[in-house]
Amino acid sequence: MKIRLTSKLSIWMFVSMFALASCAKESSDTSTPSGGSGGLGGIGGGGTGGDGTGGGGDTGGSSKTQMLTVKTWKTLSLQINPAIDADGNGTTETDITQFYDVCMLDNFYQFNSNLAYTYDEGPTKCDPNAPQTPESGTWAWNTGETQITLTVPEGTYSLEVATLTTTQLITNQPVTFNSANHTLTVTWN
Repeated sequence: MKIRLTSKLSIWMFVSMFALASCAKESSDTSTPSGGSGGLGGIGGGGTGGDGTGGGGDTGGSSKTQMLTVKTWKTLSLQINPAIDADGNGTTETDITQFYDVCMLDNFYQFNSNLAYTYDEGPTKCDPNAPQTPESGTWAWNTGETQITLTVPEGTYSLEVATLTTTQLITNQPVTFNSANHTLTVTWN
């Protein structure tokens, strides 16, 4: 069994990445993001926007917006806490990266300085008939630049930003799996 959190809009993040990941492209036994349909484990609600100019904290001369928009963000790892029995073998796992298809792990987010973003299927598509860019919309920082709020026609969802450098993004998001609350942590590179 492979768990698939993608962008529908993604799974997730990150979604995936983000968790990330993923509006939920999910089979009947996968997790469902709480409070939203977007992103890798996307959650509903969101911040108040912000001006997207970055700032806050020591970023080595780069604003958070500059660090976020300098590259594309692809899922490196997915951790869930508390652990789940992702493969049904009786052993719980916190690292669930291995349960994602390779075609999901090459998907990426591209955040642009004009506050638009896209979610791309990457070089390997799980479904050859799926659109290359199944999700696009706008993004904004919340006031404290601790969450990225993504807006698409289907709604709004937010990703908590735990770490952001020019080479690494780590997001956290609440997810529900088998009626229990968990935190999905996605490391993007």
